[in-house]
Amino acid sequence: MRNFCNYLEVKINNLNNKIFRALHISKIYKSRVGVKAINQLANSNNYVTGKVISIPANQLYLGIDFLTDRNTLLDTCIIDSPHFGLMRTFEANGNVENTDYIRRFEQGRLDSRSSKIISKKLISKMSDKFHHMRGQILTASYFPVQVYQIGKRYYIADGKHRAALAALLANEVLCQEIGPGFIFDSFRLWQYHLIENDNQYSKTVQLYNRAKGELNCEEKI
Repeated sequence: MRNFCNYLEVKINNLNNKIFRALHISKIYKSRVGVKAINQLANSNNYVTGKVISIPANQLYLGIDFLTDRNTLLDTCIIDSPHFGLMRTFEANGNVENTDYIRRFEQGRLDSRSSKIISKKLISKMSDKFHHMRGQILTASYFPVQVYQIGKRYYIADGKHRAALAALLANEVLCQEIGPGFIFDSFRLWQYHLIENDNQYSKTVQLYNRAKGELNCEEKI
């Protein structure tokens, strides 16, 4: 019965995604595992501030995902992440369906996207994307990973799969810095306001407080 309910939830979310995109609207809501967003409107490209630089993979961390403390990947180094495990499994021609990445993706515990039905078609698409991306990584012709800095840490805003594969194949990752104001985008602030007084999200709230202190963004929150 629970599997059927999960299946139904995924189908409804997929339908909502199509409708919301067609109407150019978004929805933010709390689920069991975290805050979810249908048709996300935020765009990290609007915050690019720096030139392309090379950063060692062990200095890159997963950023805000609006998942509960029990499920969040916030502050996970990219080389310890489910994304790295997925890339390593593809590289070794292993069983991708048995990775932590796929389990989290299926359960909606990967990021602010809703849960997904994992099909052979989806795995095939992911494999094609991996091989295309692999060629780009080996020739250093990939789009730079977008990162923002809070304290001494670089957090990935966009390009977690590129970062993971670059970490696997080259160790150094081509990155472009975006302003930390990225996390104060109006869309993300709506997500933040859903969790700011919820102790299940203490890790995310603490990071916001650090960023707020560095940027003197009290008035924005």
